[in-house]
Amino acid sequence: MAGQLSSHSLARLAGGLFLAIMVTAVLAEFFIRAGLLDYTDGAAMRASLAAHEAQFRLSITLDLLCFVMIPAISMILFRLLHPVNGLAASFGLAFRMGEAITMVCVAVFSVGLLTISGMTPAASADGLDEMAFLLLRLHNGGYHFGLIFWSLGTMFFALALFQSLLVPKALSALGVFAGVSGLVAHFVWLNAPEVFGSVGGLVYLPAFLFEVGLGLWLLVFGAGR
Repeated sequence: MAGQLSSHSLARLAGGLFLAIMVTAVLAEFFIRAGLLDYTDGAAMRASLAAHEAQFRLSITLDLLCFVMIPAISMILFRLLHPVNGLAASFGLAFRMGEAITMVCVAVFSVGLLTISGMTPAASADGLDEMAFLLLRLHNGGYHFGLIFWSLGTMFFALALFQSLLVPKALSALGVFAGVSGLVAHFVWLNAPEVFGSVGGLVYLPAFLFEVGLGLWLLVFGAGR
């Protein structure tokens, strides 16, 4: 199909995918799943997931939709940007593919949490609570590792975008900043999680602005201005 589409159509498709990825990711992580997870009480978390199983399954479904779209948008960006800067486009593709693979593992941990929530302990619930917390930590850790790959992929794609005529230079520069700041922030999370926690959601603001801005620009203007 891609071979039959013009660069203009591919760019508009990429714009639509950027917006779809943002919508599914934000809905799944911040509006559906966040209210169901309890980081202090394993029994309460398992009870919450059991009581809201349909909602949690919906968040996993949205995750998978998002993760399927990541390779698609990466291939489109690679095709559009490879003539501009082949090395940067190749690195961008490789790192964003790494992101997709990592995030699929995150979805597996979510399925594990759902499975634990439906189990009835034979004697004591302590073992299930500990396993639930382990899966939750693996889910969160995998999410951060996936965002490290996202940061690297975004940085390289944004560098190629900066050299292209697809988007304004300011938007491309914002993408480079989002990639670099995301990379630094998630390595801070790895080494000093208390510092990362104090920053809150501000670390995601440049990424949000870049991807929404890029999605809207490509969707409206395609490959030409």
